[in-house]
Amino acid sequence: EDFINYGEVRRAFLGISMSEIDGARAAALGLENAGGVYVENVQKGGVADNAGIEVGDILVEINLTVLRNAAAVQEQMSRLRPGEKAVLTVIRDGKRISVTDKSYRRYVFFVADLWPLHHLWLYIRNFFRRVFSKLKRIFTKKA
Repeated sequence: EDFINYGEVRRAFLGISMSEIDGARAAALGLENAGGVYVENVQKGGVADNAGIEVGDILVEINLTVLRNAAAVQEQMSRLRPGEKAVLTVIRDGKRISVTDKSYRRYVFFVADLWPLHHLWLYIRNFFRRVFSKLKRIFTKKA
């Protein structure tokens, strides 16, 4: 959709490195249960930094959606439009804190993002090859 509307893929970007919290890590951190992600690094001057996210925070919710793992964080971020505000809930020093994040625009030009477009091109090319092949057989039989 972004590629069609803007000629490029636009993604909201949080600006953190994270790791998942399993049962053992949850126990070590004094958490009641596993879930969420541990913030390993925060990009200086990035969205998370400006929102007040710190290394060591445990990100547990984005817009009231509970985060079970890193994939859930990525899924929630993919639902946000660049520039859209989101409420992030973190656990810091055993307390739940909500902060507001304004996800900035990030352009993504990785081949993986264009891969579905590549598949579409192959499908169209193969479709027309089949059509031309059938037309060629039809017209060569009549001649």
